[in-house]
Parts: sequence; structure tokens; C-alpha cells
Amino acid sequence: MVELTQGEIVQILRKRAGINQGQLGAEAFNTTPDSGRTKIKNIELNKQKPTLDDLKAIADSLHLPLSELLFYQEENPGSLAKQKSEGVFVHQRIFSQFPGLEECLSILNKALILKDQELVSYVAKKTAGLLLQEAKAVGNQ
Repeated sequence: MVELTQGEIVQILRKRAGINQGQLGAEAFNTTPDSGRTKIKNIELNKQKPTLDDLKAIADSLHLPLSELLFYQEENPGSLAKQKSEGVFVHQRIFSQFPGLEECLSILNKALILKDQELVSYVAKKTAGLLLQEAKAVGNQ
């Protein structure tokens, strides 16, 4: 099962809000866009672990409750169990037959965790297209 890192959660929610790293960092940390971008970039790449105060500032800047950023962290055992009980599971043997499928399903699992219907729909269509393309190639052999 795919689990989101804190950095991935921040990145997805930032992109969903339609703002760049510099804008979020400048607003959240009351700094310049360049300094803010560096901090947000490091958080999103999991090079810097945000403090609870950092997460509160990011949540406020995104106009979201703090729980949106904390919901999928390991400190919240209920959310971790929820992550493990939902998602798309595929046997490893299938991945070897369909190059690119593992990446598509990884993204699909993350979209399901976030309940992002637009992303789920997009990735599901892309995955279906990949499977159809491979099936046609096998049929033409």
C-alpha cells in the first residue's frame, strides 16, 4: 500500500490550492518568496521535517484546518489503519507484464487516499489506456 509522506501531503495540497512554493513559503513563514520557496521545497522533498508550528502556518496559509496536514501521519493511528484498508492491490507478476502500470497505480493509490476524484478519474483513464494499448500489442503478435 502506498503511504504519503508529510512532504507529499504538503505538495499535493499546495498544488490543489494553485500556488507555488515561493508564495506558500512567503505567506506561511512571513519571509521572502525565495526563502519561503527553499523551506517549502525542502519540506516537500522530505529533506526538512516540519515542526507542528510549521504545519500550522502552512495550513493557515492554505486556508485549511491543521487536521488536513496531519490526518495521514503515523502519529494518527486511525488514519494509518484507514490507509492500509483502502487502495488498489495488484500482484507483482502483473506489473512485469505492463510496463508503467506500477507508477500509475501508485499515483492512483495516493489520489484515493486524498479522495481527489479529479485525479482518480484522470489516472484511472490513463491506466485503462495503458492496459488497452498493451492488450492490443499482445493481440497483434
